[in-house]
Amino acid sequence: MVYATWSGLGIFLITVFGYLFFEQALEWRAIVGLVMIVIGVVLVNGVVANR
Repeated sequence: MVYATWSGLGIFLITVFGYLFFEQALEWRAIVGLVMIVIGVVLVNGVVANR
């Protein structure tokens, strides 16, 4: 679970960092993918926290 969380958040943060500081373009598909990663991390952490 920890690996999935850090992997997902790492991809998200690197992408946001590239967008903000290096002005990289994001297509709508990339934005949808990032939102899905965040939702997945929240769901995984929520399920494990409720055990």
